[in-house]
Amino acid sequence: MSALSSLATVIEWREGADAAHLDKLDALRINLVAGALASALSRPAIRAGLSPHLNLLPQISPNAADRIFQAPAVCQAVRLNDAGQLAATVKAEIVFDLCPDEHVESWTALGDAWLGLYGPVASPVRLRMGADGRLRGPSLAAGIPVDLASPLLLQHPAAGLDAGCAVSADVGDATICKLDEAATLIEAISPPAWSAVRRFTANLVLRQDGRSPPAFRSASSAAAIGRCVLVNAGSSETSPAEIAEGLVHETVHALASCAEIEAPIFLPIEGEIRGDVRSPWTGALLHQHAFLHACIVWFAIQRFWEAALTAGILPGHAGRRVDQIRAGFKRLETSTCQAVAPAALLFITDLKGRATGP
Repeated sequence: MSALSSLATVIEWREGADAAHLDKLDALRINLVAGALASALSRPAIRAGLSPHLNLLPQISPNAADRIFQAPAVCQAVRLNDAGQLAATVKAEIVFDLCPDEHVESWTALGDAWLGLYGPVASPVRLRMGADGRLRGPSLAAGIPVDLASPLLLQHPAAGLDAGCAVSADVGDATICKLDEAATLIEAISPPAWSAVRRFTANLVLRQDGRSPPAFRSASSAAAIGRCVLVNAGSSETSPAEIAEGLVHETVHALASCAEIEAPIFLPIEGEIRGDVRSPWTGALLHQHAFLHACIVWFAIQRFWEAALTAGILPGHAGRRVDQIRAGFKRLETSTCQAVAPAALLFITDLKGRATGP
């Protein structure tokens, strides 16, 4: 069972068909982080960064190990070879798990708990005191935490993430309620899609900007698999349906990024991919690698809204989205993809056929 075949199966969102394939994709991510961490522990810089907690690492709980393997900040440190960040995030999780009386001015690796004695000045979101005495941030009813460490740090103008501010306390509270509505909507439309969202969304970064009107958008990065950024989710103009699509959208990017760990199926055979491709869905100019990801994401979203039509949920909205996405696939010219792995081209051609077929 290849990662590509697992990805192809998962994004159909068929009942009962996803568990083993999700396991396959998740194992690729976990093994990447676990292997890199095991190797890094032999490096003096990492050992020094973990001091004096290095000897505690073998004693961490299974839950703490899961948090380390799932944390997008740890994945990012591994993929960018950032020794300082890797040591800091792992050390934070050791302190969080095994040192309840130790207070350090740091967030956990998932950004969901503050390890200092007093709350951080830079966080406008209200924190609550947990039973363990740690200050914790908000999370969805399903348990997906909000990452309070990242909103002020992340910026990627090309992906719509301008240097911005963290979500305010009031907007944060309203956004959590709306996110829970979106999560409930995803589960009602497609339990398999919700299973993937819940498993491959390690944390959420909430942002707002000063644009008028405050358009909703989402973003993620292959460097930090599992981190989903939502911008203007708390706006009164943003609907739970838009957020639901955004969550599914970024989950599929995470799934595709996991598949790419196994083999360079979306990368050029030789040298760099040259030339941008205009998206038949949004009109944006995309690097060919981003374009290939977009084909996968839009197919998955089409299947999601087709499931909504079958279930009789938001039929007007779902029907419009299916028509819009299918029209994009009809405009799709796979010949515009140059120098990509043959498996990727065959995969995208197959997606087009399935998306435009009867």
